[in-house]
Amino acid sequence: MAETGNHRKHLFSWENLATTDTAIAKRFYQRLFGWEVTYIPTGDYGTHCFFTLDGKDICSFSEIPDFQRKHFSTQWVPYISVENMEDLVHKAQNAGGTVLVPISPAVDAGQTAMIKDPTDAIFAIWRPRQQDTDIHRSPPGAACFHELVTNNMDLAGMFYAQVFSWSPRAENFGDIKYIMFNIGNVNVGSMMGVPKQNVHPRWITYWCVQDCEKSLRKAIALGGTPCNTVEIIKRKGRYATLIDPLGALFGIMQPEK
Repeated sequence: MAETGNHRKHLFSWENLATTDTAIAKRFYQRLFGWEVTYIPTGDYGTHCFFTLDGKDICSFSEIPDFQRKHFSTQWVPYISVENMEDLVHKAQNAGGTVLVPISPAVDAGQTAMIKDPTDAIFAIWRPRQQDTDIHRSPPGAACFHELVTNNMDLAGMFYAQVFSWSPRAENFGDIKYIMFNIGNVNVGSMMGVPKQNVHPRWITYWCVQDCEKSLRKAIALGGTPCNTVEIIKRKGRYATLIDPLGALFGIMQPEK
């Protein structure tokens, strides 16, 4: 993991793809987004794999160990920046969360821990050791939005409000119940309710593209499976969600100009 030059408390700052076949995943995302790949030996921590763009880190990817595959599916895991790891873990547990991976060093980039919220959506927290400017956070090709899909919006909303002090704000999208999470005037992400049988609760990372329809067609040609046609999020832009060839759910978004 690289360090972030934009370490803002309780905002998303990194993503890792946990997958069952890094070779297939690498080929798919490289061709879809034009990402490059960098491998960094880290001694006792093994080799870390990064997707990069224009020489800057975009995200990381790793292969799920065989012994974890019964309990951990292929997925994108978003990281939320924090200042006090111990305090955050304590708050998460008190709010009904489960610590999947305890506080541990992130090579030379600080500390991380992985947590499952009370509705079973997985995320990680990260306290960077120092600032770094090698994170690519400008479109296209960068993460631009995060959305929680869950079957219990009330429980999830209370959890994230208690743990990260996010303020939920209801949005009107017809018959769909939709919540925006904010810190002050800053939008953190969103939450959408889905029937229990439709999808396992999880965070969806949306990646910025220049042309949503074109990128959707390209993803399908590369082996991705669309979950919906291109739709519009008010004040955000055009978007679509897909499943990559190995089963990881993700989104693409063409930001509103």
